[in-house]
Amino acid sequence: MTPLRCIILLQFTTTLALGQPIHQRKPASLPKQPEALVRSLYQKVAARQTVGIPHGADMKIFAPYLSKTLRHRIQLARACGNDWFRQHPGRSLKPPFVWLEAGLFSGANERTDPNAFVIEKAQSEKDGSFRVFVRLRGGKPPSNRGSGKLW
Repeated sequence: MTPLRCIILLQFTTTLALGQPIHQRKPASLPKQPEALVRSLYQKVAARQTVGIPHGADMKIFAPYLSKTLRHRIQLARACGNDWFRQHPGRSLKPPFVWLEAGLFSGANERTDPNAFVIEKAQSEKDGSFRVFVRLRGGKPPSNRGSGKLW
């Protein structure tokens, strides 16, 4: 997979993650009301401060909030990243995919470390889904980020 395809795939994946309808099938343990569901998700986002694509324990925590399609696209993006690193072993090149330094649920740059959030409003869409507006407040990066582990 070329770097350009990886970038396009991740941009599309991020769009899906932030715009997926809340009415999709969810496990019974998740809240049913849009505001409560988003509040539950962002409590985990603020606590975990995950940069890049969630993996390991983080992915297990976030997976119930994601559609099957989005989880599949995340697997494809992860495979793309792994392939790039396989093709460039031991080099100190910066990978050509933007999601490496972005928060899937928060954004890029300084927005990757939200430590607080406020749900501003939820509005019903014509297709029966809800759009929930969330304001994030940033924080300092956690000290354990320097481990170098990407996945």
